[in-house]
Amino acid sequence: WHAKALALLADGAASLLPSNPLLATLVEGLAALAAARGDYVAAAERLGLADTLHGFRDVSSLELTRAEAAARSALGEERLAAAYARGRALDRADALAIVP
Repeated sequence: WHAKALALLADGAASLLPSNPLLATLVEGLAALAAARGDYVAAAERLGLADTLHGFRDVSSLELTRAEAAARSALGEERLAAAYARGRALDRADALAIVP
């Protein structure tokens, strides 16, 4: 479903939007998926990317809360912060290129 949603956002009318809250929410879901799979670095990077796409940190997101807690536990604060910063440097095109 994540792949289908990414394809729709890449090809549909939403592709014209420079910043898309729906895409940011989808990337948060992809962060949670990465964390569930044990890929905590990807989870942290995707959380940073989601924040960039939102333009803010969505503290109400359950996906963000769970993925961040799992990544922090696995990576520690320093590695989490570094991966998160790499994600913040990404953009919409990078989000659409994620393979779930």
